Amino acid sequence: MHRSTVGGIVQRRCVKGWSVVSSGEVFYVGARGEGVMVRGSDRTRPLDPRLDLGEEAATALAWGADAAASRLAVALLTDALGDHARALRLRRWFNRRVVAVLPDRWTMTRSRILAYADMADREELMNAAIALTRGFSARRAA
Repeated sequence: MHRSTVGGIVQRRCVKGWSVVSSGEVFYVGARGEGVMVRGSDRTRPLDPRLDLGEEAATALAWGADAAASRLAVALLTDALGDHARALRLRRWFNRRVVAVLPDRWTMTRSRILAYADMADREELMNAAIALTRGFSARRAA
């Protein structure tokens, strides 16, 4: 067995290719029709489907253009961020930019989700600053 380290992730060469042995990173793995699993260094568990979200909870986790994709966005964000309120605030952005374009089979790290959340926060702040500037300019012109 051959071992390699790429980007701080220890990998091993096995018969079917490279597989992650340990990294301290959390991986979210989705397969259409099979759901989403959360893989950490010591265990694998299903992603909490967020059944507390009302009507959307009647359907399975989905991605792409599916209407239930918003629930997957909230589930991924809540699990990765540990902050349900922030997840609810960012879900539309995350759904449009990330969940809507996921293929049938995908893997995403917790670090990547955190980076997307930070990107969404920066975009939200920038949009608020632009709106404030436009409002200030409009009042000044009046």
